Parts: sequence; structure tokens; C-alpha cells
Amino acid sequence: MAVNLATKYEKQFAAAFAPTSFLNGRVNEQYSFDGAKTIMVYSPVTVPLTNYTRSGANRYGSPAEMSTAVQKMELTQDKGFAQTIDRGNYTDQMMAISAANWMAEEIKGVVVPEMEKNAFGNYVKYGNVIAASGALSKSNITAELMELFEAQTDAFVPDDNKTLFVTSATATLIKTSPEFVGIDSLGEKAIGKGVIGMFSGAPVVVLPISYLPTDAHAVLARKDSIMCPKKIASYKTHQNPPGIDGWLCEGRVYYDGFVLGAKVGGVTTLCTTAKKQACSVAIASHTCTITASGASSVLYTDDGTDPRFSPTAKTYSAAFTTTAGTVITAVAFGGSSTPFTSALATATDA
Repeated sequence: MAVNLATKYEKQFAAAFAPTSFLNGRVNEQYSFDGAKTIMVYSPVTVPLTNYTRSGANRYGSPAEMSTAVQKMELTQDKGFAQTIDRGNYTDQMMAISAANWMAEEIKGVVVPEMEKNAFGNYVKYGNVIAASGALSKSNITAELMELFEAQTDAFVPDDNKTLFVTSATATLIKTSPEFVGIDSLGEKAIGKGVIGMFSGAPVVVLPISYLPTDAHAVLARKDSIMCPKKIASYKTHQNPPGIDGWLCEGRVYYDGFVLGAKVGGVTTLCTTAKKQACSVAIASHTCTITASGASSVLYTDDGTDPRFSPTAKTYSAAFTTTAGTVITAVAFGGSSTPFTSALATATDA
């Protein structure tokens, strides 16, 4: 007989999930994947201001139909696990570990970390990246982290609902920096899992070092810019299934992590000096060449959209022909020596 542990052991699961999630309450949950593997997110494209003309027609400027940027999001992570607990082993071990106990530990120690490591990997890959100006130390960590906040301010990102996620090594530098002011006592009033204080108005959350790619030191993310959808989270225990005197524990999680392209300005990673991938675009005689030495792949668009999120993005392999007025936008995903995604590079065919 199968028992749905989500109901029978609701308290145990709540206890297992809540304390271990670093993203709970810090991600955008506006979009739903219910009934769909893929969703399309439409964002309006704004237009620049023009001079108002006091005579004639179209005094506000020449009107054009509103256009939208489209981002395709498709879940890619569909994982499962299975574990048996023999009744004999259970009794020999003084009944110390029940099916519910084991399941709670599996969720806390394996499932949640894997889901969130996948999400952070995507935040780093598809968000913006700033390379530190030098080796990080307690004397320069404040200035280096402020670069993340300055970049988001310059991108008109609102100051609220931001979280500064840092590795344990970066947290040590912050806590020993004379310029950092921490929270004296968190206790039961703790802001959230792993929070050590506030930095420029954002709570600082310490992540295990494995949550971020090597040479990534911090991620500043605004809540509405990142997603970590979990379409399926199913956990069951079967008592005395065929062939087993005991229990069979099974679970399945269907999930992924995304950056919202229209709000990518709210996701910025600080990486080690010289680890950010380079990318440049050059157009001469109606021929476009994209240079990104060592990159794992290069995407580009010719319609002004961001190739990280655009359904019209193409993979660059060799120089190609362009026409006058075409704007090429390219991004290079990092390789082994410079693993962090480049800044967007653009060029216009004159």
C-alpha cells in the first residue's frame, strides 16, 4: 500500500524543507508551469523619447505598433530516487531510522541542494558578470561588492527585494572587513537561512561553496529577476511492496532555474579577475565577425534582442553577411579558462 508522505508526514517534511532552502521566498513565483513543460514569457519593448512638434501630424512622434520580447522557458531537470529499508535491518538497528526519517534526510541533504545548485548555476550563466579588479581581501571586499550594486543602479534596478548570496570564503572577508556592519543577534528573528547581516540594504546569505561555480564569489539577485520552479515534488513510501519485507521509498522532482530576460539587470555575479569571457563584434564590408577566444559557444541576434533569452538567437560558427542598418548583438558563454559569460557585444552595419 502506498502512503503519500506529503500528508502523513507533513510536519517532518516541513521541517526538512524550510531550514535548508536558500531560495525560499527569494525567487519570482509569478509564473506557473502547471500543465506545461514550456512557457513563453512576453515582455513589452519600450521606445525612446522624441521631441514634441507643435504643428502638423504625429506631434508626439511617428507611432508604431507595440512589440514584445519573448523568452522561452523549458524545464530540463527531471530526477528521481529510490531506497529500500528491510524490516530486519530496521529492527536490528533498534528502529532508529524509519522511512520518514530517511526521506526527510534525503530531501534536506540531497534534493533541495541539487535543485538550488542547478538554479544558481543558471543565474550565474545567464545573468550579468563583473570581474573583480584584483584578489579579494578583507580590505577591498566592500568596494568589490559595491560594484554589483552600482551596476544594478545604473541598469535602473529598484533597490528593494534584493539578496546578496555569497560563498563561505567571501562571507569570512565580509565579517572581518572593518567597513561591514553586521546584525548583532539573529536568533528566532533571523531574516532567513544563512543570513549573517545586511550589506547596502540587502540581506547577506551564506551559501555552501559548492552552490556557486568555482571562481564565483557572490551573486546579487532581485527577487523578481530569478525563478526556481518545482513542477513536481512527489515523495512516497510503500509498505511491504512485492518482493520486500519492509519499505520502499521513492521520490521525483521536476524543476529548473531561470533568469527573466526582461529583468536580467537584477542578476549580477562577482567573479575572479580575468575569468570573465571576452567577446567582440566587428562588421566590415557587410561581413560580421565575432571573436570570443576559448568560449564554449557564441550566440547572436540580428533583431536587437538579447541572445541569452531570445528565440531568434543563432549559434555563431563563421563570419556571415549583413545588410546596412542591421544591429548584431552577441554573447559568449565561457570555456575552461574563462568560464563566466561575457558582456553583450554589439555592432551596427553602417
